[in-house]
Amino acid sequence: MRDFHMSAERFIDHVKAGYDANQRYCFILGAGASYTSGIPTGMSLMPEWRKYLEKKGLSYIEECARDCNIPKKRWMPLFQPDYKLKSEDYFILFDLRFAGTPIVAYHELQTLMENASPSIGYYMLAILMEHTENKLVITTNFDSLVEDVLHRYHTKHPLVAGHESLASFIDTVENVGRPVVAKVHRDLTFRPLNREQELRKLGIGWENSLRTALSKYIPIVIGYAGGDQTLMKLLERIDLESIYWCSLNTRESERIENLLCKSPGGYLVTIKGFDEIMFDLVDNMKEGMSFEKPTDRMKYLCDQWVNSYNEQYLKINDAVLDENTDQNSSPDKVMESSMVSDNSFKSGKDVSVANDLIPDLSFLELLDQLSDTSDNSDPVISAAQLRRSALRHYYNKELSQALELCDKAINLQPRDANLQFLKGTLLHNNGENDKALSYMIQANLLERNNSKYHYTMGVILQELERYPEARSEIKRAIALEFSNAKYHDSLSMVHLKMQEYQEALEESDTAIKLETDNPDFYMTRSMVYDKLGENKEAEKDRMKARQLKNLTTIL
Repeated sequence: MRDFHMSAERFIDHVKAGYDANQRYCFILGAGASYTSGIPTGMSLMPEWRKYLEKKGLSYIEECARDCNIPKKRWMPLFQPDYKLKSEDYFILFDLRFAGTPIVAYHELQTLMENASPSIGYYMLAILMEHTENKLVITTNFDSLVEDVLHRYHTKHPLVAGHESLASFIDTVENVGRPVVAKVHRDLTFRPLNREQELRKLGIGWENSLRTALSKYIPIVIGYAGGDQTLMKLLERIDLESIYWCSLNTRESERIENLLCKSPGGYLVTIKGFDEIMFDLVDNMKEGMSFEKPTDRMKYLCDQWVNSYNEQYLKINDAVLDENTDQNSSPDKVMESSMVSDNSFKSGKDVSVANDLIPDLSFLELLDQLSDTSDNSDPVISAAQLRRSALRHYYNKELSQALELCDKAINLQPRDANLQFLKGTLLHNNGENDKALSYMIQANLLERNNSKYHYTMGVILQELERYPEARSEIKRAIALEFSNAKYHDSLSMVHLKMQEYQEALEESDTAIKLETDNPDFYMTRSMVYDKLGENKEAEKDRMKARQLKNLTTIL
């Protein structure tokens, strides 16, 4: 018998080298893969079921065995004091425990899985299924962990073949490039197969489809004990050129070891766990792939969903309010539109505002002169005055007072995007970016096409090191105001952080073309040139930046 043992490190090298050579892999997952997601394994459930039956007594067990037509010689050894349970005993104990009560059995399975949440290993699996050609999962599990994590990762909608009647769809032209989950014992919603008599042979429809799939993919088995007579028998029948059987142990059942010996490339890989080996696989194969940490990805997607629903809610709520009370031509509405905006404060004449994040003090003084005769009982005017007072406190470095006044203004005018933006900007300038982000999101919801809001939100996301989201927001700002050189410079810095050096160079070039005398833009481009290995160009830009800095100082 050849030595079929393999270390996890060598296994990862094998898979990476195979993938680079255009080899495709599929994953065969058993109950062991779901354990850290909160679903107990069969090996952990069997002692509970045996203990329950032992308490009921021998006559009770005999009655259950007759009901299930299980011969005494098959179930009797399981209750001997020195008997050690094996994976294949699962089906006998399941039948005895739930004999004659299929509804109770089904309820038990639902209860075991209802609070499960995909572990980090499943997230890594979603990354591989999204970014590589390894898009097939074959599983004996009933749970929905694979499809759940694919939905959370926001990949293509997977094809879930949760019944043998759907088996023929797992390798069709229509599903090329789509993740596929083949559930050979059915999905939980399709009366899953869990009794011994149901699992004596593979369901009609699976044989040909799985044979075809396994001729194209090298199987990687994780968390599967091979104790059934369905999938395991198929693996034994077909001639597998290669198979990697990942296990927590250095030895496996005789049945599994015989299968590995029969395959020229069959290996038993000793791993620490499903999560650990999937993490190491992705970490080894991630070169050339672009993906975020799970927390960053989930935050980004959740923000998108929340923002979308909030925007729809606000739109519908506004429509209802407009139907109930005709406020479109009321004095309050006219005053709100004319007084609150940074871009136009109209009281007999227009006032232009510099395109800074916060108005300067001279502008605030002008606003005071224009609003001396205002009616302080008007909530819109009061909010505008509170806003100006908040800004003065901010300029005087009295941040707590500035934030307090800003909150009062928001209470008066919660739908004012400028006030939400101001609160976010004050918090951002104080280094409280997590808090600032929520106000920036609200400002963008209330006024979707304001480039300044998108840009500032991008700056905050960049400082939070949420670079993909920062890139998206600054790109939105540029789409609204392409000629703003500062936006292009900031986008260049984000690309630089994401190691997207060519894109960073393009944005730096654009910033300098739009504003040729800004030393900061040349410094940004010098950093990009450094990363590209163009040292002479980098030094030229640094010299140019120093010249412009000196010129600014002289002037």
